[in-house]
Amino acid sequence: MSETIGERIKKLRKRLDLTQSEFAARVGLSGSGLSNYEMGRSTPLNPIIKAICDSYGVRELWLRTGEGEMMADLPKEDVITEFLNSVMKTEGNDIRRRLVSVLARLDDKQWALIAKIADDLVTESAKRQEQAEIDRKVAAYRQELEREKRRESSLSNGTGSSTA
Repeated sequence: MSETIGERIKKLRKRLDLTQSEFAARVGLSGSGLSNYEMGRSTPLNPIIKAICDSYGVRELWLRTGEGEMMADLPKEDVITEFLNSVMKTEGNDIRRRLVSVLARLDDKQWALIAKIADDLVTESAKRQEQAEIDRKVAAYRQELEREKRRESSLSNGTGSSTA
């Protein structure tokens, strides 16, 4: 049996780690209204479906039918918020939590230094990708030259096919 829209709403809410009240408030519902959807006692109307999709970055096709990916491409701010929320739920020694804690204490000079390092990493990565592409093209060209050389050699040695 396929999943109902209510079950998909619940799956989304659980993925976002929200209570029914928290989830419902953002889309203009009561907690009991959301509970009715999740339990299959009622079906959300189009405006509620749209509000859920808009508020939580969900693909409408997935919410309505279960087809495709759950989440739409989220705006950068939402991605950051979701990441930070997940970090806050980790244990104290988690590397992500420790890193965010360190980043939170940086001053403007330190942020500028990190920005430069990040730019350098991106530039270096782009150079490596570019070099890899050049190396791939050179290797393909060498293979083509070798094939051409063998073909010419076989023709000049008389081992190639002739059309007489």
